[in-house]
Amino acid sequence: MASKVQICNLALSKIGASNIIALDNETKEGRQCSYLFDLMRDAVLTSYPWNFALKRAELAQLSEVPDFEFYYQYQLPSDCLRVVDIYDSGSDYVIEGDRLLTDDDEVNIKYIARIADTTLYHPNFIEAFSLRLAADLAVAIANDKSLKATLLQEYRLAVFEAYKLNAIEGKPDEEKEQTSWQQAGR
Repeated sequence: MASKVQICNLALSKIGASNIIALDNETKEGRQCSYLFDLMRDAVLTSYPWNFALKRAELAQLSEVPDFEFYYQYQLPSDCLRVVDIYDSGSDYVIEGDRLLTDDDEVNIKYIARIADTTLYHPNFIEAFSLRLAADLAVAIANDKSLKATLLQEYRLAVFEAYKLNAIEGKPDEEKEQTSWQQAGR
C-alpha cells in the first residue's frame, strides 16, 4: 500500500504542487505535509467507521469512581479515537477525556482506532485522506480557498463512496453512523 510520502504526493498532485521525497523541513511542501499528516489522518479516521480501523475491547474498570452521576469509569484504549458502540448496555454513558463513565459494571466497546501504519489503509481511505489533506494544502501552499472548497466536496463524495463499499464488507450501524449529508444522498 501507500507510504506517508506517497499519500502526501497524491494530495500535492491534486493542488498542482511539486512532489516531495520526504516529510521534512527542506521544502514548504514537506513541512506542510509533515505538519498536517497526523492531524488530518485522525480527522478522516474519526469521520467514518472505516472497517480497517475498527477494533473491539473489554474495558478495564478503574478503582476511582466518578464524583457524581455515574457509578463506574473505565479506561479507554490508548489508540481510541472514537467509541462507535457499547455492547449489551442499557445505561447512558459519557466520554470524558480518555475515560468512559457509565452505570454498567462491565463494558465492551467497538471503537475507531488510530492506525498509523499506512500499509493497513484501504484504497478508498487513501483517496479520501489525500483529498482531505489536499484541501488544507490548497490554502497553505497554493493559497487557493476555492480549490479547498472543491476538494472538500470531493472528499465528502469519496467518504460516501467508501460508505457504500464498506456496506458490502459488512454493515456498520447505518442509523448511528450516517451524517446528514449521507442521508440526503440516498
